[in-house]
Amino acid sequence: MEIRNISISGFCNIKQFDISLSEFNALVAPNNYGKSNVLEGIRFAFAFLTATEDERKAMMSDPSFIPINNATSGEPFCFGIELVKGIGDGEVAYSYSFSFEWAKNNGELGCRIMEESLTEISKEYRRPHTLIKRLKEDSGLYVSSITGRCNKEAKATDNQLVIDALTSNDNLFYKDVVSQLKNLGLNMVGTSGFDKQVLCQFIYNLKEQEPMRYSLFEDAVIHIVPNIKTITPTCFQLGLSTGNVPYRIEDAIYDMRINERSNNQDISISRLSSGSRRIITIIAEIIKAEMTGSSLICIEELENSVHPKLLENMILMVQSFAEDIKVLTTSHSPYLVRYLKSGQLTFGLPTKEGVASFHKLKKSKVKTVVKRSSAMEMTLGEYMFELMLNLKPDSDEIFELFD
Repeated sequence: MEIRNISISGFCNIKQFDISLSEFNALVAPNNYGKSNVLEGIRFAFAFLTATEDERKAMMSDPSFIPINNATSGEPFCFGIELVKGIGDGEVAYSYSFSFEWAKNNGELGCRIMEESLTEISKEYRRPHTLIKRLKEDSGLYVSSITGRCNKEAKATDNQLVIDALTSNDNLFYKDVVSQLKNLGLNMVGTSGFDKQVLCQFIYNLKEQEPMRYSLFEDAVIHIVPNIKTITPTCFQLGLSTGNVPYRIEDAIYDMRINERSNNQDISISRLSSGSRRIITIIAEIIKAEMTGSSLICIEELENSVHPKLLENMILMVQSFAEDIKVLTTSHSPYLVRYLKSGQLTFGLPTKEGVASFHKLKKSKVKTVVKRSSAMEMTLGEYMFELMLNLKPDSDEIFELFD
């Protein structure tokens, strides 16, 4: 199943965020418009679906994410996702959502799942067919058979989702949907520092166990960073236990030796430029996502440390490698706008309340914006950033140009 839509509200400074996903998507805005909060909110929601009850309780009490903006304070966290399988007349969509109440009064109140629902949308039904509906704090109702109604009870605690209780029900005719929701894979790129050991170990094992995938990885890196001639993953074993021991601890140091055209000897990947390391990391993460069946890849500022002339190749590479995976990247670069279609771009807009607000250009206004940028002898990206920086909250241009 592929992800079609995602929505989030009640998270940090996000009052309401909705996005319809194409294969490659970009949240474009200047700094401090909430782009990173959106990616973090998606990561949070995916993690919540697979967390244990104790982990969920801790997540619902995490002060890092509890909204403190005047416009969002006290709002519950809400997450919605639409999954689609099949094509044409055989297409079936499933809309799933849940919400919970954040901790209140220093944890004395709140911390409870409030609502949850799963509906099927297909040509077979004239209207959405409810499969799961949470009505009370300690239970929910679900459809137990194809001909049944949504009236079978499933117990669920304050920290438990109904889909948790249904995961082991092998007789559910929509078990594949429940399983997909419980196994939504997400790869986050660029939200943490460069971890040499993790990256190099993955690439070393990739070469040993998946030589064809490794060949694709190496070809992609050399194509995008032409100064690199060869890549050699290495593993140096150390601390090996000897003799008859109950458990043998095997430590190793992993590296990638890089042969650059301008050098007279190989160097460690740690000595490459930050841009080259980032390109290698992104390619590796996309391959990992494809191998693990991830549904979505989120990339923090794809253009970061990447030369503008390499950016187009990076975008093409990401789209090619992540063929069956949706990609969502943030960006504060006018260069990235140049290489994407208008439908792939979602722009950050100013608000009086200081909440994150992202919207797409109206289809009917794309030509208008292109003409304006051309008349001002600016690229579309330059014009859009100039526009975002100078727009006033609730200005007429916001309502004129954006959905």
